[in-house]
Amino acid sequence: MNVLNILLDIIFVKFIHLGIAGVAYATIISEFCGFCLGVYLSREFLLNKERIKVRGLFLSNKWKLFILLNINIVIRSILLQSVFLSYLIFGTLFGSEILAANHILLQTIFLSAYALDGIAFSSEILVGEAIGQRRQELFKKVVKAALKLGFILSSIIGVCFYFVGFLVVDLMTSINSVRLICYDFLIWISIMPIVSVFSYVYDGIFLGAARGKEIRVAMIQSFAIFCICVTVFVPLIGNTGLWTSIVIFNATRAITLWTKIERIHSSFSSN
Repeated sequence: MNVLNILLDIIFVKFIHLGIAGVAYATIISEFCGFCLGVYLSREFLLNKERIKVRGLFLSNKWKLFILLNINIVIRSILLQSVFLSYLIFGTLFGSEILAANHILLQTIFLSAYALDGIAFSSEILVGEAIGQRRQELFKKVVKAALKLGFILSSIIGVCFYFVGFLVVDLMTSINSVRLICYDFLIWISIMPIVSVFSYVYDGIFLGAARGKEIRVAMIQSFAIFCICVTVFVPLIGNTGLWTSIVIFNATRAITLWTKIERIHSSFSSN
C-alpha cells in the first residue's frame, strides 16, 4: 500500500501535474486498494458463517472493554501529538530558521520511528498471542527479544544519524543557515532513537496486552514531566532545552511503562 502510494504520488504530481490534489488522490486510491486486499485475504473467514459468532459481536461487556481501551488510546495519542507539535510551537518563538530546522529534524526522527515501530507492532501481536494462550514464559521471551532487537537497531540508526545525518539534512534544504542549525542538533536525533525505542516497545507490549489504562496513566505522567522540563529548560537554554525536554519525555514514557509491567505478569497467575 505504501509503495503504491509513493508510485501514484510520482505519477499524479510529476507527470500528470495534479499538485496537492494528486497527493490526495494517491492516498485515497492506495487506502482503498489496501482495504480491498484485506477483504480478499480474509475472504474465507468473512464468508464462513460457522466461524463468525454473530451473537458474540454484540455482547455488551466486550464492547465496553473495547470502547474503554480506545478511549485510553485516544487520550494517549492526543498528548503524544501535543508533544510533537511543541517542536513547531516553540520553534516560532526562536525564529523562522530554527522553526525550519526543527521541522527537518522532526521528519528525520519520524523516519527512525517508522523503522523502530516495526518491532513494537510485532511485539504487540506476539504479546497478544502469549496472553491468549496463557504462556507466561513466551511472554517473557517476547519482551526480552523485542527490547534487545530494539536496542540494537536503534543504536545502528543513532550511529548512522550522527555520522551521515548531514546528508539527510542537505537533501531536505538548500538554505545554508538552516543546514548549520540542523548540524548543531544532529547529536539529539542520534540520541533520540536509542532513548525512544524502549517507549515504543513497551507501548506495543501494553497494547498487545490490551492494557489501555496503564498506557493512559503512563502518558499523563510523562506529559506532566515534559511540561515541567519545558517550563524550566526552554527559558534557560532555548531550543536545546526543548530537545532536552523531549528526550526526557521519551525516557519517562519507557520508565513509567516499565514500572507497570509486573501487572501483566500477575495477570497470568490470577487467571
